[in-house]
Amino acid sequence: MASPEYPGSIKSFKNLQETVAFAQIDPELFLLLQQPQTCGYLEAQLLQQYFYNSQSSYRHNRDSVEESQLEYQIRHSSGQDYRENLLFLKSQLDESRYQEELFIRGGLFKRSIPKIYDHRCCISGMRIMGPPNIQMIDACHIHPFSLSNDDTLRNGISLSPTLHRAFDRGLLSITADYKVKVSALVNDKDSEFTLNQFEDQPILLPEKEEWQPSIESLNWHQEEVFLG
Repeated sequence: MASPEYPGSIKSFKNLQETVAFAQIDPELFLLLQQPQTCGYLEAQLLQQYFYNSQSSYRHNRDSVEESQLEYQIRHSSGQDYRENLLFLKSQLDESRYQEELFIRGGLFKRSIPKIYDHRCCISGMRIMGPPNIQMIDACHIHPFSLSNDDTLRNGISLSPTLHRAFDRGLLSITADYKVKVSALVNDKDSEFTLNQFEDQPILLPEKEEWQPSIESLNWHQEEVFLG
């Protein structure tokens, strides 16, 4: 409701607050704004109509802020909190938008894990740096995301592609005291590169203790995946 004491254009937020006591959104518009696709369409139209020259900067800043918030969750959330947050998002988003959210989070996980291990394989110590678009070290989920819904740093380790495959297939694991355990089923005596050379070897750990692999996840891998 506008006040008759302030006719004409409104030139500041202070004037706006003094002039407008409250505003009411059209009921049909309110219902439309509950739908993510409608909000996206309206946002695009407003940017195109009123902020044509600066819309690219707006989108970049918005995406950067959203990405920073997701990265903070991946770095600092517990696995339980992260799972609960995903369950909440799934209840609020349509399937397409939820899958997009998972894709973005998965990309951040794949980028963050090698970074906290200084781009080294935590078992072999291999570190090969190439162009930014070529990744030589994999981000490996300890407890697979399909089962755990956990993209936090503590559910990840950095591995070379060969050791990643061996870990996923249970040919090696990592104990609660962060040492490598090789399956007795591995027969690599005729190979120059062996898995058995890493038996009982301590792994490389991230600098911060809060990023070190979750004991709970490592125990799960030993019990459910490792071919002891």
